[in-house]
Amino acid sequence: MFSQNWRHPSLNAHKLEGLHWHGHQVFDLYVTDKYRVLFVIDHDVVVSFSIGTHGIVSK
Repeated sequence: MFSQNWRHPSLNAHKLEGLHWHGHQVFDLYVTDKYRVLFVIDHDVVVSFSIGTHGIVSK
C-alpha cells in the first residue's frame, strides 16, 4: 500500500518489516529527515496514526 510513493517524490515511505502492534502492521512515512508519520494498518485500513519525531523507531 505505501511501498510506492505516488503523491510526491520527496516523501519516503516504507513498511517496517516484522513490526506489529496488537496484531496490526505498522508503516512509517518520512515527511522530512526529522518528522515521520506512523500508520497502523488492519486489512488495508488505517486504524491509527501518530505524527512526530518518533526517535525510538530506527531508520
